[in-house]
Amino acid sequence: RNMFNKNKYVERYEMKQVEEEMGMTRSKLIRLALLLGSDYTDGVRGVGIVNAAEILEAFPGPNGLEEFREWVDKKVTLLDEEPSEEELATLEQSQAIRREFCWKHRNIRRNWEIREGFPNAQVVEAYEVPECDRLDANFTWTKPDFELLRQFCWEKFGWKQEKADELLNPLEKELERRERSPEQVQTRIDKFFKPERFALIRSQRLGKAIQG
Repeated sequence: RNMFNKNKYVERYEMKQVEEEMGMTRSKLIRLALLLGSDYTDGVRGVGIVNAAEILEAFPGPNGLEEFREWVDKKVTLLDEEPSEEELATLEQSQAIRREFCWKHRNIRRNWEIREGFPNAQVVEAYEVPECDRLDANFTWTKPDFELLRQFCWEKFGWKQEKADELLNPLEKELERRERSPEQVQTRIDKFFKPERFALIRSQRLGKAIQG
C-alpha cells in the first residue's frame, strides 16, 4: 500500500499476520470487500468497517451475506424482536450474536443501500480465481534509449526538448555514474520494509467483532 505516495510510508501486509492478529481468513476478507467496496464492487452504502466486521460476525459462513440481505430487505422480521436474557441463554453462540445484532441495528439498516446482485458471485470468483498473466520468460534489463524516450514524450505529451531534458538528463547521468561504479548493486524493495505490528484497533466494537 502507498507504493506511489511520496507523503506516506509503504505498507506491506502478510496473510499470516492478518489471520493471527485480526482473525481474518481469505474468505472473510473477500466478504469484507463485498460489504465495504473494492476495485470490483461498490459495496453496501452506509456500512463502514465497524458495521462490516459486526455483520461478518452475525452472519458468518458462505451464505451469510445472502441471509444478511434478506434481513435488510425485511424478508426476515422475527430477528427484529428484542431477545430476552433467558432466550439468549438457550441459543447457540452464533445464533445469540445474530439476534443481538439484528435487534440493535433494526433501525440503522434503513440507511444501508444494497445494490442489485449483492453478493455478486462473479466478484467472489474474481478474488478466488484471479486472471493473471503467467509469463514464464525471465526479465532482462538494458539501458533505456533516451532519444526514443524524448520522441515518445513529444508525441504523447507534447513535451518540447527542454521539458524532456529537464526530467531525463538527471536519470541519464545517474545511470552513467552507476556504470562507472559497477560494485554498486541496486537495493531490493524489501530492504525498505521492517516488520511491525499493524493491528492497532482503537474501536471497542471493532475489537469485539474481530475477536468474536
